[in-house]
Amino acid sequence: MRALQPGWLIELDSGLWAVDAVQPVAAVLDPGTAAVRRIVSWPQVPPRPVHTWGSTVLGDGTSLWVQHAAGGPVVRIDTGGVAAAGWVGGELARQRLAACGPGVAWCTTPPPEDEHVRTGERPGSFLGFGELRRVGSDGVVDVVAMDRGVQRVQADERGLLVGAVADTWSVRRWESDVDRVNRNTRWYRIPWQVDPPQLLGDQFALPPGFTPPPVPDPMAVHGQHFEGQGPAARTPGVDWYVESSPQLPVNGPLWQRMAVTARVASGSGAGNVVASWDLGDGSVGVICPVGGRVALTVTRGPRTAPQHQRGRVVDVLLLDPRDGSRTTLLPGGSVEVGEHCWPLEPAPECGCGCWCRSSTSWGGRWSRSTWTRSSRTPWRWGSCLRPSTPGTASSTRGEGSSRRRTEAARRRRGDVEVEGPPSLSAPLRATVMTAQSIRPAGTPTSGWSGHLDQRCSCVSITTAPTRRAGTSAER
Repeated sequence: MRALQPGWLIELDSGLWAVDAVQPVAAVLDPGTAAVRRIVSWPQVPPRPVHTWGSTVLGDGTSLWVQHAAGGPVVRIDTGGVAAAGWVGGELARQRLAACGPGVAWCTTPPPEDEHVRTGERPGSFLGFGELRRVGSDGVVDVVAMDRGVQRVQADERGLLVGAVADTWSVRRWESDVDRVNRNTRWYRIPWQVDPPQLLGDQFALPPGFTPPPVPDPMAVHGQHFEGQGPAARTPGVDWYVESSPQLPVNGPLWQRMAVTARVASGSGAGNVVASWDLGDGSVGVICPVGGRVALTVTRGPRTAPQHQRGRVVDVLLLDPRDGSRTTLLPGGSVEVGEHCWPLEPAPECGCGCWCRSSTSWGGRWSRSTWTRSSRTPWRWGSCLRPSTPGTASSTRGEGSSRRRTEAARRRRGDVEVEGPPSLSAPLRATVMTAQSIRPAGTPTSGWSGHLDQRCSCVSITTAPTRRAGTSAER
């Protein structure tokens, strides 16, 4: 059994989507009746590679946009599943889903790395390299080049706001003889109704004094045990804060007890409390405005437990500041999604007869005390454990060589010292085994980083061609 564990809450025209934090499945909820309208899944989209961190899930008001890893395919999800997929260049392009507009999604390159100079020296004139890619509702990708790096991207009502590296800069002391360069931001706006240009030039630039609208502070929820965080969400006239409850947790000191407070956003009564709710033991995961109300997830578990723990219970609540009511939209563990998850194939035995430890709960993370006599297989990540011989560089205690040289040799090979199964008493050396790669049909032969076995036939998505913005010819 695998219950839904929401990691995203996104409001669309079809309802409130509660997207699972790990698996490719979502439940469409009705905020009015607290009913589950339908279950939507997209298991044909490959999962994120083991060495990457987190997926990106955004909504444009009508559809859901998902990208499991930077450079991977960007897919549009509707109530019927995968509606379109766009290829954004692979791992080398490093394009990350950043913003959504009416029927389109925008990807961008990572922000420039930190720049340092010697004290008294001027920074270089190179402003970095940036590129934007727009994925249409049909999956066609348009490329927009830039002559400077991209610092941040966000969407507003009129278009896409692009914050690029400006020509002006300032420095501040970093070390005794090193300064850190702070590049200012130059803002551009690409209107939603305008076709993307081939090169983002001065015709799209905004005045130098432009200030983008505020966005909710993402650390307001994740850093909820710190005081002084900004509002976690904003609704018309109300700011929402996630705070620690004045009451002690019922389950002991390893748990935390949270409260959500709605305060007046502006005017003469700014800061006054409109309503407050004690959520009980647990932690708030995500919060999403739904009209004048907010929906949020509460994970019922100790704060020391990892978020990828199997069997954790996640509730979805709806708070209304007008009457102070609290509605449970989705009780934890009430929706079974096991048949919509990525498949786990039976693990064959290794040819060398070694032990492998596999993680079946969260991507490539380790699961405690899960030992199987198998090798790494599709959708099941593990490490091959071979007994090490005393006196060699791979042993726990190297004989005839110094400990420092032993550790250096172990790092060069990528070996990791771990404890073996209870039945094995000899020291074990873990050598990471890699799975073969597979690419979606119709994509380039290079740049794909999906870590799947080529024998797996469940991945079959077709991406639309990529074209340079401002042209009609397909590349």
